[in-house]
Amino acid sequence: MDSMLLNIVVIVVIIGLLIWMQVKKVSFTKRLLTGLALGILLGVLLQFI
Repeated sequence: MDSMLLNIVVIVVIIGLLIWMQVKKVSFTKRLLTGLALGILLGVLLQFI
């Protein structure tokens, strides 16, 4: 149960980061690549949990 809660918190943090980047007018390409990289990293980490 703790790992599921941790996963949700990490996803919310990633979404918050992407929203913050949008507010700061970071280009769409940089936001897209950031989201892609963080998503891949999260997926790899979830495979080891």
